Amino acid sequence: MKGLKLIFISVFLLFHYQVLSDVSILMEDCQIWDLIIDDHPCEDSVFYVYLDFEYENVGWEGFKVEVNGELFGNYEYEDLPIENIGPFLGDGVTYYEFVVTDLVYEDCNDWAEISTIDCYGGDCAIWNVETMALPCDDNGYFMVLLGFLYENVGDMGFRVDGNGNNYGNFEYGDLPIEIGPLAGDGITFYEFLVTDNQYEDCSGWSELGFVDCNTVPQFNNLSTQVSSCENCNYYLKINFNCENIGNEGFGILGNGENYGSFEYSDLPVTIGPLVTDGITSYYFVVRDQTYQNYGNWNRLIPFTCDNLSVDDVSDISLHISIAPNPATESVIVTDHLSSHTFIIRFYNSSGKLVKAYKGKEKLIINSNEIGTGIFFYQIISGQQKTQGKLIIQ
Repeated sequence: MKGLKLIFISVFLLFHYQVLSDVSILMEDCQIWDLIIDDHPCEDSVFYVYLDFEYENVGWEGFKVEVNGELFGNYEYEDLPIENIGPFLGDGVTYYEFVVTDLVYEDCNDWAEISTIDCYGGDCAIWNVETMALPCDDNGYFMVLLGFLYENVGDMGFRVDGNGNNYGNFEYGDLPIEIGPLAGDGITFYEFLVTDNQYEDCSGWSELGFVDCNTVPQFNNLSTQVSSCENCNYYLKINFNCENIGNEGFGILGNGENYGSFEYSDLPVTIGPLVTDGITSYYFVVRDQTYQNYGNWNRLIPFTCDNLSVDDVSDISLHISIAPNPATESVIVTDHLSSHTFIIRFYNSSGKLVKAYKGKEKLIINSNEIGTGIFFYQIISGQQKTQGKLIIQ
């Protein structure tokens, strides 16, 4: 009897040791990997997700799913894949992080996340990305005008990349934007990728191609001047100098509208009547009809017919200069003829007033007070007004 007792104890200890050994091995070897979280289409304002992963040497109690740090539920490994976990609110703001953890071995886990899902506005989309080379400067560099259509985008703006470079982050309200300066060497093939900063899969791209500043069309000294304005309706006179142009004339577009095609021999041309509301910053693009990747543009700052006062107004751009342009450290505004006190206002690319100054004969402005980027200015001297574009680097 005593011998049987010893044998039983020995077998029990051996079995107990084996169980402990197996547990130790399992604790070391439990693995969960390749967690997949895939969202299903929205159902009203919510969505569900598909969940699956690989595993081995896991515990016998199943696993738990945590979402954004909170327990969502416990499941059996035999339930995998789980077709519908949810619902989750698709508010277009919340990021969802999923963590799967074995219920026996807390160190055995994996995680994955999905970006924000907007069930109210549909999928983010960027399309019709268009680029146009602006006139080259004396050093063989040019700026690129970039615009596109979009819907259901995020609230973090977008970025522009191309040719291995990041050209910066921008706000959708600033469109169209200028990028550069870039070298017009005729060797570099320029391409641009636009990506939403919140939805990485939401993007669009455009090819500009090769730009040789020695041969490409040039649209210099673009002037967009309001010629008459009454009852919120105005006419716009457009003029510019050009070279290396095609033989099919040029087009005028902007603000989502196509204003028609014209012959170069018709310059200056007048378009209208157009409507102003005193709030919107309107822009106008002139583009060669043969070489549509080349042209120029200008923006009108918000105005009304009451505050414009364009009757019998001459263009003062001939005797008021602003230099250098592009500028780096300072901007010098010079009135070469008039002794009037003048006012100069600087607006950003979306038409918002940045700075305003008052001067007489000559005004020196520290460019740090304005900032860097593309700015539009308006100069008022007595009853005379002019406007233009300034680049500060």
